[in-house]
Amino acid sequence: MFIKKNSIWVFCIVISLVAIIGCSDGDSDPVGSSNHAPVIQSVTATPSVVKKYTYSLDIEECTTLSCVTTDLEMDSLEFTWSCSSGIFFEGIANGTTVHWGCALDGEYYVKVIASDGMAIEIDSVMVTVED
Repeated sequence: MFIKKNSIWVFCIVISLVAIIGCSDGDSDPVGSSNHAPVIQSVTATPSVVKKYTYSLDIEECTTLSCVTTDLEMDSLEFTWSCSSGIFFEGIANGTTVHWGCALDGEYYVKVIASDGMAIEIDSVMVTVED
């Protein structure tokens, strides 16, 4: 009877250990299974000072905004640009390069969001608009 009780206890302990180890949250995930956010290397405005436009926005009155980004998993990236004022040339506010201008003097921060569909990175660049 003593051996039978000990065998049951040993069996229960072994089953419990197998269950605990099997359900652990250790490093059992394969490498690369988690997603990393894109990394914005740089955001530039060329030129960084532009003349304000008067009637309609021409490409000559725009600054060219560019975003250089990397993604560890080499995911396809989407870019969305925004600003509190001004307009994007031909209404295009997505892509790694866009054109922007404004009819009002001032300093503006144009923001870009880079997304791989699961994580985002946000950055901005300042553009000065003057007469």
